[in-house]
Amino acid sequence: MLEELEESLVAQILHKGPYSEEGITLAKLRAFIEKNDYVAIGVHHDIYLNSPHETVPEDLKTIIHRPIKRAAI
Repeated sequence: MLEELEESLVAQILHKGPYSEEGITLAKLRAFIEKNDYVAIGVHHDIYLNSPHETVPEDLKTIIHRPIKRAAI
């Protein structure tokens, strides 16, 4: 299934490891967004760089991509 995304400004981070530990990386991304006076908008999406069927969980790599905008002052 293909989905068209319309985004401009995003924050992203590379998560390495099992999907079950992605919450730790998401927390780091949220902290970065807030520290730099942005707010998250919409939902994040993942870009999988390798296959869970061919890669051990510790070596999985996922880019977490989150749309953002400047926080209101």
